[in-house]
Amino acid sequence: MNSKALPKFILQFTVFVFLLGAIAAYPIIKLLDTSLYAALGQSILFFFLLTLLMMSLIIYRNQKGTDILKGYLLSVGIKMLIALIYFVVMLKSFGGSELGFTLCFFSSYLVCTFFEVYFLMTNLRQNSETSRDANK
Repeated sequence: MNSKALPKFILQFTVFVFLLGAIAAYPIIKLLDTSLYAALGQSILFFFLLTLLMMSLIIYRNQKGTDILKGYLLSVGIKMLIALIYFVVMLKSFGGSELGFTLCFFSSYLVCTFFEVYFLMTNLRQNSETSRDANK
């Protein structure tokens, strides 16, 4: 991946999160308890920032010449550890609505991780095609 990958990721990821948030806003407002709005907002913001940080780590390690797979696995491990600590700490503050917080937490985690993997796979596919064409 080149140095232009991070701004491209930030733009696409921001649009993705806002579109998904706009589409999901109505069911969330109708189904969730009002105390869980904060949980959803915090979880989305937390994973948005964490995903941006981990993608920066992946791109930085790739530019240093390290294998992208090692960078990705390192970022996934760090992201999981930080997310687990966040989950345990925040779960205690949502007494009485732990299940709702858990659903908000894991849905936010999965959405952000899905987009990260999708972005990496599309860029790896483009990079492999470019390098294959250059070798011909």
